Amino acid sequence: MTDLATTAPSDAWIAQATQTLNQFGVAVNPLSLKLLALWPAATRTGAASANNFVSTLTARWNEQYNCELRGGTGASNCTAEQHLLTFKSSAAGACDTVFTFDAKNTSGGNLLHPDQLKNKLMFVGGSSNPYLAFSSTGTTVSIDPTYGLDEDPNTSTGSCSVACTKMSATSQLGKCCSCNGKTSTYAKSTVNAMTYLCQ
Repeated sequence: MTDLATTAPSDAWIAQATQTLNQFGVAVNPLSLKLLALWPAATRTGAASANNFVSTLTARWNEQYNCELRGGTGASNCTAEQHLLTFKSSAAGACDTVFTFDAKNTSGGNLLHPDQLKNKLMFVGGSSNPYLAFSSTGTTVSIDPTYGLDEDPNTSTGSCSVACTKMSATSQLGKCCSCNGKTSTYAKSTVNAMTYLCQ
């Protein structure tokens, strides 16, 4: 197993990737830069070991994809119930800010297995990533840090997902979303058929 310093997207790795993009006249994607907040600054000090990072990222992405394909919502299954998260509170955490959300099913009732929502985080290390600090109760889930969910929880319509990126086995195309305070709709990512970007 490789250590975090060789697999985290270090500043050296980012500089090398930016240089490559610039060489081909491609702008750096601001969403990608914001996703780097999932790795604490203290872990981004290694060399530009792109092969290690890419293989780890690919493995975790495939793990997330395979989990989504399995189906089922039981306590021991990989996937999670369809759900709605509503911002409840935020508080200082060990790494950054812990955000707590009421977790309900799509009909507004309680989830049967709210702890399974951790499976939506496999692509960033899931429960093996101590920096996520995922926890759940019977009716809430908390995470530290998060991306796309820690903005103002209210949208102008009240029915938009507050998430810049959403992974789903069912189509999210054209559904209302809010990212960085801007209300828009989800578009399918060109990278993965199960990924939708709020654009």
